[in-house]
Amino acid sequence: MNIYLLILVIGVIIIFSTLAMYLLMPFYLPYYSIISKNLISNQYILNIPPNTTLVLKNVTLDQNSYSIEVITNYSNTNVIIVNPDGVAYNNTGYIIYNPQYPGNYTIKLGNPSDSQITVRVNYAVLPSYYISSFYSLSGIISTFLEVLFVIGIIVSGYGLIKIISSRRTKPKPEKRIRN
Repeated sequence: MNIYLLILVIGVIIIFSTLAMYLLMPFYLPYYSIISKNLISNQYILNIPPNTTLVLKNVTLDQNSYSIEVITNYSNTNVIIVNPDGVAYNNTGYIIYNPQYPGNYTIKLGNPSDSQITVRVNYAVLPSYYISSFYSLSGIISTFLEVLFVIGIIVSGYGLIKIISSRRTKPKPEKRIRN
């Protein structure tokens, strides 16, 4: 077997293995199913009038080891979490909030635009270590898989270029003259 063909095949195997590992991340990442189920079970669709803020949910936390995660499908939506002291924390489209102490927290959504928007919002209240473990490990694995994918592209590209260039530079067979 041609060595360059073998290199090409190895590169393609790396690419497809990386894609498979990336697509299968939900099956081996810790807490993925717990976070996903909580976000899906707490899904709402809201019509938010222009320049308005609506209360999505009031949440009571009994202990400070929990986090509040809010995700929207509209990146310009202001996601606001108000703590028991009335201090607001906000971000656009997405927020993970780690409360400092137990109490009543209010999740609000704001529309800063001049037209009404329809927003799908999901939220979850989970132990902080679930969320931090999930996101830190998924970031590390994603970065590793991206590097591996690029290596696969480089290896298969090298093999393909060598195969093509070796065919172009291959000498043509000489014709035999019969006597």
